[in-house]
Amino acid sequence: MDAFTNYVIRLVAALVAAAMLCVAAARAQTAPGRVSGNALDQVGGLLPYVKVAVTNRRSMAHHEVRTDQAGRFEIEGLAPGDYLLEADRSGFVTAHESLTIGPGEHLHQDVTLNVAPFEELIIVAGSDAPRDADGGNDRTDRSPDDVRVAWCEPSAIGGELDRPVQIRNAPPRYPQRLRDAGITGSAVVGGRLSGDGLLTGLRVLRASHSDLAAASLAAIEQWRWTLPRLDCVPIEASLTVTVEFRAAR
Repeated sequence: MDAFTNYVIRLVAALVAAAMLCVAAARAQTAPGRVSGNALDQVGGLLPYVKVAVTNRRSMAHHEVRTDQAGRFEIEGLAPGDYLLEADRSGFVTAHESLTIGPGEHLHQDVTLNVAPFEELIIVAGSDAPRDADGGNDRTDRSPDDVRVAWCEPSAIGGELDRPVQIRNAPPRYPQRLRDAGITGSAVVGGRLSGDGLLTGLRVLRASHSDLAAASLAAIEQWRWTLPRLDCVPIEASLTVTVEFRAAR
């Protein structure tokens, strides 16, 4: 074998090796990654059955799983890139996280869900005394000691939520001018339950009439509640009250 043939053979071998290195490098740059972690509530309890979804911000490729009974999730086969992670469970505010997955990377990302605002509906009828949405009579004031609190055993598994209980009620009064004119409508008031059970930071979120908003605020600012509990722990939380003023029947 002459020198030229040996040169050609060595050149071809070098080119093949270089090509293989390029292919390996290209594969390494596109190797899929994965993300795993735990879904937690705001006091650190592990949340099972949370829907966790990641969406590639460029390609819009979407992957979705649910956390297991221990609150853990894992999503594989993610192309390198930037992602939006969303975690959703009933009773909690959907959580959002931005992620960047590198080639072949295993990213650990815990996600925390906060309790969603509680909601209350009050109906004020034009011909009757104000009543709750379930048709009951006006509530009377109660001491916190009168409210039976369910026994609760702390656990690492979270998501156990006890609603606040109203212990002081001042029913909204239908403005006489609007009542006589047969004007109906509603007002939605929001605030935050504080440690003393009062609804603080009250604000009108929307209202069909300013007088209905004023009547709702005047009543709600006198209300008092027990604090809700999450995993046996008392927490502050937001509360939204909808007051519907209905015409006489």
